[in-house]
Amino acid sequence: MLIAGLAFGQSFVRTTDSTLRFEAADIQPTPDAVPGTNTQNMRGGLYRRGRYEVHSATMLDLVRTAYNLDADKVTGGPAWMDKDRFDIIAKAPGDSTPEEMRTMLRNLLAERFRLVVHKDTKPLAAYAIRQGKKVLMKQSAGSDTPGSDMHGCKPIPPPGSPQGGALMTYRCHNVSLAELPDQLRNMVLATKALSGTPVVDRTELKGGWDFDIRYSQNTGAPQAGTDASPEVVTIFAALEKQLGLKLD
Repeated sequence: MLIAGLAFGQSFVRTTDSTLRFEAADIQPTPDAVPGTNTQNMRGGLYRRGRYEVHSATMLDLVRTAYNLDADKVTGGPAWMDKDRFDIIAKAPGDSTPEEMRTMLRNLLAERFRLVVHKDTKPLAAYAIRQGKKVLMKQSAGSDTPGSDMHGCKPIPPPGSPQGGALMTYRCHNVSLAELPDQLRNMVLATKALSGTPVVDRTELKGGWDFDIRYSQNTGAPQAGTDASPEVVTIFAALEKQLGLKLD
């Protein structure tokens, strides 16, 4: 399949106003963020009363937000691109449109991070989420929007360090199937199980969904001298048996 991607390190012909900038902007590392982990989700990205805020965002989050892309359509970049997390608080004119906000964020990334991008199209292997025989998720009645505290998949309880095949649990609220690939990226160890391969939605299911998903933290063999691990639940099996979705 063909996926429009962004590759770092090449020139990009600007099609937007390079002079459009935030009136003021502060970027700081996210407090208490553990470098090299994906245990937090981006919050914010909303603009209210002249104030634009993004919290716990990786560079990948910021690029996909600035260019209005899915995360799996961004390739290349430094090793810390989807690891280190940042908070942005910025001030903009009160009548700014969403496209102007994205332009200001693009210009901010170019100025502060020296971000350079190149638009391209390339073939990539990908996993496809497909609908199984019976959907086991519940249609959401929630009205919360992406970026709100209630929206998305949250770990329950917070990730620890249990041994063997202990289960990781995520509770997801009002998540569309189009958003599920991004949510999977932020689930601890789920990305590792997928070996970094992009995931795309091919279910044709509409609307938001509520569900819990549980999968094993450790899919390896038990260490010598320890009790045998409980049954291993891979992310593939969890999607099929718990949600009624198949990952091909």
